[in-house]
Order: sequence, then structure tokens, then C-alpha cells
Amino acid sequence: MVTTEKLEQAFRILDAGMLRAEPGELCLAYSGGKDGIAVALLARQRGIIMGMCDWSWNFDQQRQDIHVTAELLGLKITYYDRFNLTYLKEHPTILFPQTAGPRNRVQQMRQRDSIVRYCKENYFKGYITGRKRPKNIVRSTIYAIKGLLSVHPLCFWSEQDVWDYLKDHGVKTP
Repeated sequence: MVTTEKLEQAFRILDAGMLRAEPGELCLAYSGGKDGIAVALLARQRGIIMGMCDWSWNFDQQRQDIHVTAELLGLKITYYDRFNLTYLKEHPTILFPQTAGPRNRVQQMRQRDSIVRYCKENYFKGYITGRKRPKNIVRSTIYAIKGLLSVHPLCFWSEQDVWDYLKDHGVKTP
């Protein structure tokens, strides 16, 4: 079970981000993964259900699972496939870098660039992610990047916290 303290901390971070924008000006960076589902559950409790998902490198079954889970959560997600086969052919080192570091950076870049583009095209002032400090480079709980607000309610959660939160809410991940 996620501690009350961690839940309260996540909601404080989310609320602080919401104070910096008008209602409806923050959206979800939704991946369909466990962290994305957990942060979507939190954001939904604050009325945030709009978001985007870049599923460029997902297989058909993964795409179906991501879509079904978003519907079950009551989310209104726009799906993008920006980094498709054409992109990969133009950037072959992205597919098979020599070490995990560049591969992780490419994944983060893909997600960040997609959500930034979505926000700017749809006039959102910021986005909420499920990124956590132990796994990702998260500068702070809330910060500006590329002219947008980036909010990280799960910043201090562990992998186990996320799994426990999903279990507590009866959410099964595909």
C-alpha cells in the first residue's frame, strides 16, 4: 500500500502544478505503462483526463492494450505515431545504440518532444508525467521546459509504490 504521506505529496505536487495554469491547461503525457496509469489515476481525481500518447514503437497488441486501458480510466487520449519507420530509417543509430544510456535518452526525447508538440498545437500550458527520480532524470517536481510546465507527481515514488497503488485501485496492467 502506498503510504498516505506519499499520496499526499503526489497530490501537493499535482495541485501546485495546477495552480500555475488555468483549469484545462494541463494535460497528461500518457504512455499506457504502469507509471502513466498511476499518474492518470491521480490526475483524474483532479479532473484532468485529456492527454496524448506517442505509441510509435509499440506493437499492435500493445496499442490495443494502451487504448483499452485509457478508455477504462475514462481518459480522452490523442494518439501519435511520429517516430515511425521512415524516421527510424533516417536515424538508424537510434534503434541499436551500443549502450543503454543513448537508448534511454532517445526514449525520453521521443516522449518529451511528442508531448511538447502536442501541448503547443493544442494550447496547453503544461503536462503531467509519471516519471520518477530513481529511474529518470527529473530536475524537480515542477519545472519549465521548452516554454511549458512539466509536472511530476510521482517524482518520489518507488517502483513498488506504483505497483501497490495500481493494486489498491484494482487496475490490471496488460
